[in-house]
Amino acid sequence: MFPNIRSQNLIFKTLSSISLIFILSGCGNYEEFKEDPSTLFSRVSPSQGLTFSEIKSQVLTPKCIRCHPGYEDYQTVINSIDSIAAQVRSDRMPKDGPMGAELKGLLFSWIAAGTPQGDVIPVRPSPSDELAPNYESIAKNILGKKCVVCHNPKGQVPFLDFSTRESIWKKRKLLFNFEKPESSYILEVIQDPVEPMPPINSPFEQLNQEEIDVLREWIGLGLP
Repeated sequence: MFPNIRSQNLIFKTLSSISLIFILSGCGNYEEFKEDPSTLFSRVSPSQGLTFSEIKSQVLTPKCIRCHPGYEDYQTVINSIDSIAAQVRSDRMPKDGPMGAELKGLLFSWIAAGTPQGDVIPVRPSPSDELAPNYESIAKNILGKKCVVCHNPKGQVPFLDFSTRESIWKKRKLLFNFEKPESSYILEVIQDPVEPMPPINSPFEQLNQEEIDVLREWIGLGLP
């Protein structure tokens, strides 16, 4: 009448996988967190040149200032930046409907770049900006840009914390297959044809083939 041990183990593994999928899927909700994850990684190159005047022109004026006139002022925006990011991320603001992915991308890129007020002088990328199969490069160019916004201790998915090397290593048995990197769970989730990560409706771009290849190589090398 009762399933044998092998059947019980299979049922447990199946339920665990389903639970993990729901946890990861929650990444798309973007609920409020206390710490701005953009402080964990540098996600946008200064050469992108976003300034407050551009953000005010393209995002704040058409979407926010009619209800929040104080957002005309740079310092007022900076004082409220955590709340603004959380409200926009969760689609609670603007009141007349969610902000489009393009405008969200501009706003979050400006925040990640350090909320510059004036013109930013373009700089040449340093060697660390180049995508390579090592933790420093993976953290800056992939995890910091596309994952840590949810996968951090105070984010939507604290269970899978990608904000430090130590926290990633603790989950290595779940996320990585060092003998067959292409079969790693993290790559399966990233490349899921229906619900990939980052979520399709998020302001973050899906990983491109080069990023996936470098991530696979990094896993094969043992996460150096």
